[in-house]
Amino acid sequence: LERARVALRGPAPPIVKIGNLRSQRDFIPVTDAVDVFVRMVRGNFWGEVFNVCSGRVWTIDEIADKLLAHSTRRIELKVDPDLVCSSEVDIIFGSNEKARRCLGFEAGTSLETALKTAWDHHIGERCE
Repeated sequence: LERARVALRGPAPPIVKIGNLRSQRDFIPVTDAVDVFVRMVRGNFWGEVFNVCSGRVWTIDEIADKLLAHSTRRIELKVDPDLVCSSEVDIIFGSNEKARRCLGFEAGTSLETALKTAWDHHIGERCE
């Protein structure tokens, strides 16, 4: 978001350099993660291991598209080879089954809502 904010401030068409757009990750809104952590602390789960995750993967490209959809100006993404890690794992995700079973965890915030909130907080109308 910082790179997008800086790019939107300039007079030139905004371009953001980015790493691998094809990598896949499991994203969870921070509000949902905090909810799970509070449930763990309040419960009798000391020493237990939980995956705090959505159980779904998204490509970085999909996340970028959802995030940049909130911009009033088109932002171009350019893959920068210097930002692509050769040892990067292609896909990382987890199962939240144990958190659902033991903690009653259910995602309370959609990814789209979390991305819009992040966009509005970090960029909003200040740069557009």
